[in-house]
Amino acid sequence: MKKCVSTAILLLIGFAANAGETGGKVNLVSLRPYVGKVYVQVSPAGLCGTEVFTIELANTGGKEMYAAALTAFSAGKLVELEVSNATGCTGWGTTLQSLYIYR
Repeated sequence: MKKCVSTAILLLIGFAANAGETGGKVNLVSLRPYVGKVYVQVSPAGLCGTEVFTIELANTGGKEMYAAALTAFSAGKLVELEVSNATGCTGWGTTLQSLYIYR
């Protein structure tokens, strides 16, 4: 039983460490592909003190995240942004590591 509890705790700690800072649900205002990245403008601003973020297309999952952003933008869906663990909040142009799409 102790092994199961210890394993569960270690797994939860590992998953929590992978999560970056997230904001609330926002609307996508614009997407602008430009030289290996995509600028994502949202409203309202709040997360990281900015309304403009970037998706780095060369990063693992970057192209998939861009595809998800295009889908959400086209469908008018709300999204929630997750900031990169590697960079954290850097103000304007903060790098994203994922985004969630909501109904």
